[in-house]
Amino acid sequence: MKRHDLILTLGSVMGVFALLPQVWSGYVNRTGAIEPATALMNVGIMVAVGITYYDLGLRRSAAAIGALGALWAVLLYQNAIY
Repeated sequence: MKRHDLILTLGSVMGVFALLPQVWSGYVNRTGAIEPATALMNVGIMVAVGITYYDLGLRRSAAAIGALGALWAVLLYQNAIY
């Protein structure tokens, strides 16, 4: 199971790094470039997957997917305030 946890964690961390430029761009340009429905659905998916990973004992994966969900929540917040 540790091997699976590591692979899933790495995938989520790569997703975090992929979203960082979008989050940074939103703050710099003061734009909400992501559709709210897209961001909201992704936050919901990340929460559900994170809970599932946690229940399976994949703690690192749950934390990494939580970080990814948090970035989607930031994008949703940017859309709301800009």
